[in-house]
Amino acid sequence: MNKSLKWFGRIVWIGILINLTLAIPAILSPRLLSITLGLGGEASDVWLRNVGALLLSLSMFYAGAARDPLRYPGYSWLVAISRLIAAVFWLYMMRVTVYPAQMRQFLFADLTFGVVEGLLLQFGLPADSKFSLPNLKRLGLGFIALLKAKWRLKTVRVGLVVVIILAGVAGYVLW
Repeated sequence: MNKSLKWFGRIVWIGILINLTLAIPAILSPRLLSITLGLGGEASDVWLRNVGALLLSLSMFYAGAARDPLRYPGYSWLVAISRLIAAVFWLYMMRVTVYPAQMRQFLFADLTFGVVEGLLLQFGLPADSKFSLPNLKRLGLGFIALLKAKWRLKTVRVGLVVVIILAGVAGYVLW
C-alpha cells in the first residue's frame, strides 16, 4: 500500500474516533451532550440516542475502508462521499436552525474529512479506481447493462409494478 492510502486509513481512523466521541455520549447521556453542544437541552433524548447509534454503525462500516482501501475501492470512495454529503447537510442546517455556530463546526469537520480523504484516494488508488470521466462512463454503462439484464426477469417487472401501486396508494392515503 502506498503512502497516500496509508494516510487515508489514518485519517479515516481519526474520523472514526471523532464520531465515537459524539456517539457514545449521545447514547449514554443525550441531555448532557445537548447542553455541551450548546443546544440547551432542547434536542430529544430519543433522537440523539438514534443519532449516536447511527454514528456507531457508520463508524463500523468506515473501519473496513480504513483497514484496506484497495480491497474495495468503490467502498473507500463512499467513505469520502458520505463525509461530503454530511457537509451539505450541515450547510443546510446552518440555514434553517437557530444554532448556526454549532452546525458550522460539524460542517467544517465533515467537509475537511471528505476533501482530504477524496484527495488521498485520488492520489493513492490505481488508475482504474480513480475519479475520472472514463471511469465514471464505464461505471454508468455497467449499471445500465445490469438494469437491462435484470429487466428481462419477469419477477423484476412484476415487483416494480407492485412497488409503484403501493407507492401510489400510500401517497394517496397520506395526502
